Amino acid sequence: MAACRRCRLCETRTLTAFGEGNPHADIMLVGEGPGREEDLQGRPFVGPAGQLLNQMLASIGLSRQDVYIANIVKCRPPGNRNPEDDEAAACLPYLRKQFALVRPRILVCLGAVAARYLYDPYVRITRDRGHWKERAGIQILPTYHPAALLRDERKKREAWEDLQSLRDRYQKLTLTKEDFMSGHSKWANIKNKKEKTDAQRGKVFTKIGREIAIAVKEGGADPANNSKLRDVIAKAKANNMPNDNITRSIKKAAGEGGSVNYEEITYEGYGPGNMAVIVEVLTDNRNRIAAEMRHIFDKSGGNLGASGCVSWMFDKKGLIVIERSALLDEDEVMMQALDVGAEDFNAMEDAFEVYTAPSDFSAVREALEAAGYTFISAEVRMIPQNTVNVDDAETVEKVERFLERLDDNDDVQEVYHNAVMPDEDED
Repeated sequence: MAACRRCRLCETRTLTAFGEGNPHADIMLVGEGPGREEDLQGRPFVGPAGQLLNQMLASIGLSRQDVYIANIVKCRPPGNRNPEDDEAAACLPYLRKQFALVRPRILVCLGAVAARYLYDPYVRITRDRGHWKERAGIQILPTYHPAALLRDERKKREAWEDLQSLRDRYQKLTLTKEDFMSGHSKWANIKNKKEKTDAQRGKVFTKIGREIAIAVKEGGADPANNSKLRDVIAKAKANNMPNDNITRSIKKAAGEGGSVNYEEITYEGYGPGNMAVIVEVLTDNRNRIAAEMRHIFDKSGGNLGASGCVSWMFDKKGLIVIERSALLDEDEVMMQALDVGAEDFNAMEDAFEVYTAPSDFSAVREALEAAGYTFISAEVRMIPQNTVNVDDAETVEKVERFLERLDDNDDVQEVYHNAVMPDEDED
């Protein structure tokens, strides 16, 4: 970020002012851009307006350490002018990253510029301040920029009303961040499943480590020259695998050479409730995993079939799931995805699904990643053409146990099926 040269503001800045505060804050405040003091210190809101902001937060029992503070642009516009649209567009990917990392429940737009990009493109701050709006599950409040209050003290009474509204709304949001993010959709639930216990996360990391080993063996340890490895790394990051773990896995795979040979095998069959199932494994013992798969299918009341017996019911597609946030415009995301080669686009309550041909997946993923989007999931997977509803409680329990047994097997990498259970509809 410090060396960013995406727009003309880099030519006149002293330092970038990225953002600061609690990286896990429930409240995020966004202004328009750094001023003179911010440009000199490389921190947001540290000048006179920042000092007033500190007092405003203190008046409702908060401090800078309780919130996260950022700006639309990270470099000071000359003469403290408003940022131009192209300058804001160049910086918005950074703000999206901040938003995805902090995952606030409340977003406060400080001033008309921030509100125009994050609240409503046709906002009038004197008319719309104090009026809450919800986007993608985020509560958004526009209010005056502290600098405006320094210029016109008559606005302080209205700003105080907005602060009281912020305090009251925050107090009502008594759910934990985990409860909040669980939402009512499958992608929110998938995000929560990634935030598991250490043991469960370790299992996920082990499986991804095997995929890294295969990718390194096939194409080498340099991601720049190995597209498959780049895709696995993206998958690892989407599963919250630390960069150190990824690096160690690559080095380990490169050092092992041919000493450990994992074999990719796909099993197909039917599970409880006549659900079609595809299981992808990476194993160093073909005979052992074959016996284990037969045992799991038989014990669960299913049937392990021959290769190809159910795969015709699925389509192989690249699927990139982008976390939906108040910063993302649906039409803009769709057009950008289609422009870089996506086949289809689906907007959901808390996520955007981007579908690609398997051969185009890497290029589309890399283009969207470069644009600053955060992925919940990014991988080539088997998408069922049709689904089977599992309604009765007994069958639902059997299906859940079946999937748990498959997930518990260390060799199993992916499980695809066409069953839809009641809790998936509710969530």
